[in-house]
Amino acid sequence: MSRRPVENPVPVVPDGKISWDKPLATLVQSQEWLNMSGCHLTEIPVAKLRQGIPQVAALNLDHNHLIDLPIDLGQVTSLVSISLNNQSAIPRASISKRQHLQRLPEEVGRLPKLRMLLLCQNNVDRLPESLARTNALCVLDLRLNNLQNFPEHVCSIRSLKQLFLSGNEICEIPEAVGDLSHLEVLRIANNRLFRLPDSIGNLRRLHTLSLRQNQLHRLPKDFARLSQLGAPRTDRDGQALDGLFLASNPWEYPPVEVVEQGIEYVFEYLRTHDMPSPSSAITVTVSNRHLSKLGQLPGDPASIISIDARENKFREIPPEVASLTNLETLVLDRNRITNLCAGTLKKMRSLTKFSVQDQYEIQEKGDYERLQSIPEIVVCENLTELYIGYNWIGSLPQGMERLKRLRVIDMPGNCLKEFPAKLCERLLELEFLGLSNNHLQKIPSEIGCLTKLKVLRLSKNKLREIPKTICKLSSLHTLSVRENNLIYLPLDLHKLQVTHSYRVDPARVIQRDMGHKNVQLHP
Repeated sequence: MSRRPVENPVPVVPDGKISWDKPLATLVQSQEWLNMSGCHLTEIPVAKLRQGIPQVAALNLDHNHLIDLPIDLGQVTSLVSISLNNQSAIPRASISKRQHLQRLPEEVGRLPKLRMLLLCQNNVDRLPESLARTNALCVLDLRLNNLQNFPEHVCSIRSLKQLFLSGNEICEIPEAVGDLSHLEVLRIANNRLFRLPDSIGNLRRLHTLSLRQNQLHRLPKDFARLSQLGAPRTDRDGQALDGLFLASNPWEYPPVEVVEQGIEYVFEYLRTHDMPSPSSAITVTVSNRHLSKLGQLPGDPASIISIDARENKFREIPPEVASLTNLETLVLDRNRITNLCAGTLKKMRSLTKFSVQDQYEIQEKGDYERLQSIPEIVVCENLTELYIGYNWIGSLPQGMERLKRLRVIDMPGNCLKEFPAKLCERLLELEFLGLSNNHLQKIPSEIGCLTKLKVLRLSKNKLREIPKTICKLSSLHTLSVRENNLIYLPLDLHKLQVTHSYRVDPARVIQRDMGHKNVQLHP
């Protein structure tokens, strides 16, 4: 019997509940293929699955309620394709928000024939390390999850051809990505990337690369070696098909005007222009060193313009840093800073980018603390980018309206109950406002003053409506409102050229007129 292609399974089970007591043979179209999409499953009885279809190759479990996977799934060694897109558990009385699939068991990485693993639209924040030992995996889809870091052990999967990571919270791609010599498609749009590794130029088979809607300033010099990349192609709805997608980044090398001309001009610019770099400027990188003290810094302190000290054990901003008057970039993500001491930032008047995300300190009794306030930030009047996500910040400091050069405020995963109207009226240079996963109950009508705003993320709050003034945001291209309590969307929202508006809860009745093709509300 000829094998059906597992990439395109067809529905064979109608919507509704499925009884595992029925003979499994009645639920499939062939002995290799089981489609249980939309069947309200909360668990997978693997023993019955193996007994009924011992050689199942493709397993489609999309749109169910699976928040945990059984360890014995690794015993179904015949599996070639697993699709687990959009798992959403019905909330219990004590849980106000839906739960999504978050982790995979190590056994999934031990399936010897697995070629395709689809996990789109869940809450996955890490992958099992065993996945690095798979020898057959070709397609890995992790779009719209909760990844804060690029899953580095994925770079060991030499067979990987297509990797989808768009719609996460990834800040950086590791140098090891250059080891994926067979990679043909890499989609990592709509993240928080601020740089690309030089090794990306090693991906010679890459024909599709989407970097849209990040915070990228420069392309590596060797980027021009990616000769298989072509001009971007989209479908009728503007969705990316293949090619190189660079839009909606603050490009400096090459400049935005060159990027807008097309890929040929980008490659020519990279070949003929050297990357600008002040000869005297010093960049210090001491990330992931388990440091509790910084120690002596290299060179002349007046020449240090950037420090990346993420993933260490600092409990405060190092005193060696506090005196750097010319420092422009300071990254301290994933340390143990729970308090910004008075005067710490006083001398850093040149600071333009400050990132102090995900601070976590374990206390003696097993409790833990996170950063709860950032009052000192108001002295940094040259600040353009502020990243304070995944802390316990409940309010923004008085005087923050003085930071009139701010272009980016990114603070997902905090305890913010209110975004001050005053900031909407004063911070008129804002282009990116990330407020997902907070406790917001409303957005001030003054949001309409932010006419330069391009990205507005409001997912996972307690919003019941979006103010009508949002329709004044003519520059807006990304609006995320998924997982709220929305009962109302402005009727004029369709006038905006919004291309991404993720996951409005389909169970709620939402008043809207969404006739414009460029506005997409995905359940």
